[in-house]
Parts: sequence; C-alpha cells; structure tokens
Amino acid sequence: MKVNFCAILGLVLTSLSMAYAEEILMQKVSETDKSPSKEQVLWTATHLAYDVNVRQDFIGPAAANFGEGREDKIRTTFTSVRQVVTMRKYMAFLFHGGFEWNRYGFIGPDTLPVPGALHAFFLPLAIDFRFSQRDLVRLQAAPGYYSDVEPLEGGDFNTPYALGYAHVFSRRVQVGLGVSVNPWREKKILGGGGFRWKVSDRWTLKFLMPRPQVEYKVTDTFSLSAGSDFRGDTFRVGDHFGTDRNNSKLNGTLVDYQEVRAGAGFSWHILPLLELNGEAGMLVDREFNYHQQNVRSTSGKAPYVSMTLHCLFQVQKDKRTIPEQMHALETEFPWMRRTPAAH
Repeated sequence: MKVNFCAILGLVLTSLSMAYAEEILMQKVSETDKSPSKEQVLWTATHLAYDVNVRQDFIGPAAANFGEGREDKIRTTFTSVRQVVTMRKYMAFLFHGGFEWNRYGFIGPDTLPVPGALHAFFLPLAIDFRFSQRDLVRLQAAPGYYSDVEPLEGGDFNTPYALGYAHVFSRRVQVGLGVSVNPWREKKILGGGGFRWKVSDRWTLKFLMPRPQVEYKVTDTFSLSAGSDFRGDTFRVGDHFGTDRNNSKLNGTLVDYQEVRAGAGFSWHILPLLELNGEAGMLVDREFNYHQQNVRSTSGKAPYVSMTLHCLFQVQKDKRTIPEQMHALETEFPWMRRTPAAH
C-alpha cells in the first residue's frame, strides 16, 4: 500500500480546527455530564486550563525494504507526552501554549539506514478565533527540534505552521479546511479538508485527517471506534548517520517518516475530565523517505497496540451562564450577534 506522506501531513490541521468546531455552538457544560468534550469545557466553562496527554504504542516486527537486498524487520515504539496551558478571552479567543515530546524508537539491525530513534521536542502554540457563532479560525505553530539526537544541534530546529478554518452548519454537521507549511517536508505547502457528521445520538462519522473514524457511543462514559491513523513527521539525522551505515550521502539529511494504521479501539471517561483510550490493529504501511537523496523504504505489515491517558484540569473555572458570557462577548464584538445554529 503506497500513501503520499505529504498529503497526509497536509491534512493534519483539519482535525485540529474541526475538533474545536465540534462544540462551538456553546452548550453549557452540565454538572451531571459524565463525558463532556474538551472543547466544550474550554469554550464555556474555563478561564484557564491545563491539559496533559500521555501515550505509549508498540508495533510488532515489520519488514523495511530499501532495495538492493537491504531488508530486515524493524520493531517500533512510540512515546508521547504533551502538556498545554489554555487561556480563554471572552468566548472569542483561545490561546494555547505548552511543551510536547514525541519519540519514535526503532529496534533492528544497524546495517539499514534506520535511526535508533527520532525525537520531536517542540512548543505547541496556537490561537483559536471564533469570529461568529458558526465560524472559527486557528493559527498554529510548532517550533522545536526534530532530530535523531546524535547529537542535538542548532540545525535540527524547525518551525512547521498551519492555518485552519471550520464552519458549523448545524449541531450535527461541521466542515473544515486547512493549509500546512513545513520548510523541511518534501512538499512544503499542502492543504486539505474534512467533515464531522453526528448521524444519531450514538453514531458519529469523523472523516478528519489524520484519524478518520466511525464512533459508536455505548454508554455516557464508554464508546467504541474503528478507522485509520496517519502519523509521522520530518526530522534531520546526525552528521555521521550515513557514514555509520555505509552510505555517507545520508549524513545530516532530512527524513520524512510516516505510518499508516488501521484498527479499532475504545474511549472510557473514568471521570468527566479523565479519559483512557485503547486501540489495537495493524500497521499497514511505513516509510522512511530521505527525499533529498532519493532513498526510501517500503514496508511490511505488523500488529500494534496503543494506550493513551488524557486529563484536563480547570485551573480557573467560569461559573457564569451562557447568556452572561454571550452578553460580555457581544458588548466587546457587536458583529458576533447571531441566531443560534440549527439542530
């Protein structure tokens, strides 16, 4: 299965902007709600929030083939720790800032042009601006180091950024568009789109890259999902990476790394703002693309499992009613007066 890595990464922004459009219609969080959405809490019930997300994945042995007889099996791990502080101004702006670390670990023979690990240390920065009750814009950037850390150098610094737009047609249907810019990526500027359709109170279609999903709500606190997951990033390898693997032209070059997965999972709200997610399935495609040197791999398939723990802390709550918040918003931004969106 061959998938365009750049097209996948170009659509990542869509899911970000669409996620924040999901609850933009401003329903107040109920004290009895056992599984409120993060976006609903941030937009209507919180002045200041602290968001923590921890993830660990394991992928079984999958063949990596670079041609000319250079093939062997590689096992992969993925670790992610994300901490973000969000501040809300009126009901029009969300300001996000924090720290995120992602690590892809690879276990296999040293003879292949595969790093021992690829790290991303960056600051997830974003501004969401809701300029009407149906429209939202997001500007985001991720300045940081994207490297195999052998060693970590100033040349490993990069700043991918993106712009997204989301429109709410109704409480059940939202659409989004986005454009992504990454100076290191093989195709530097890319765009995409997607939609979310709440078919019924239990079924939701989330055709949003990089995780298109079909979701079924079993109870108020437990749901099931099935779909695919497109992930990856662009990194710079060390100055001796190629020499150590008998291919000096790969020294200090860039690598686009991608994974494509298909699987099923669950989401369990242990507490209203504490969520555990699990997933299992198959890695159906993986690629190391050293696009500056025209060296890339093909991949075999392998099983994977993933666990994620997500917690949102309301550091400073907003106890005002929605009408009180809307009055403050419309006083500051008169053009925001709109009729409520349809159901």
